[in-house]
Amino acid sequence: MNQKKIAETIKDIRLKNNLTQKDLADSLGVTYQAVSKWENGKNLPDIIVLREICSKYNIDINDLLENKIIKKNNNLKYIIVLIIVIILIFISMLLIYNKYFHHDFVFTTISTTCDNFKLSGSVAYTSDRAAIYISNISYCGSDNLTIYNHIESTLYLENGNNETKLGSGDTISNINLKDYLNNLIFNVDYQNCDLIDGRLNLTINAYDNDGKITSYSIPLTINSCPN
Repeated sequence: MNQKKIAETIKDIRLKNNLTQKDLADSLGVTYQAVSKWENGKNLPDIIVLREICSKYNIDINDLLENKIIKKNNNLKYIIVLIIVIILIFISMLLIYNKYFHHDFVFTTISTTCDNFKLSGSVAYTSDRAAIYISNISYCGSDNLTIYNHIESTLYLENGNNETKLGSGDTISNINLKDYLNNLIFNVDYQNCDLIDGRLNLTINAYDNDGKITSYSIPLTINSCPN
């Protein structure tokens, strides 16, 4: 029995069911610290809890112990994620177009040069307005499972020395960074298209229980608005 592989399998089950560590812990009657230790391979649930996990999520206990779940569904998972991303981008651009239709409406995408984050984004704009949509944000750095007191995020437009707040994401308590980003979406209607001389920046602040702040800054780039 490979303890590390079982830890990976438990984490995969939780993520595939869109659960936080606290959600899984509550459903099993344990603490989220216990779930964190399971997923980090520091400890394993006893056989009764393992059976309960398998029963709740319709999994064969032999597959869990032998780490066959990840192997069976790995390729399918990536295909499904890719399809969802493509569909979401298409739908977001279509909705923006229908809402702000104009004869010279232009569409472009948003990207980031930050290696630690990935995201999907689109912009629809004319000479005097821009509609911005950002979603599917994920953290690619080291696996951060810290449960923060709360996390907040803000989207800014930086233009020279000036900084304009475009919108804020939801502030969520008792959550880790990965789960917070899974639910983070920005949908902004900006009435002054001075993006040509500026750039977007997404900031994320995570507060622990001692008030310490862990900050992330994600620079975003888009194509220029028309003159």
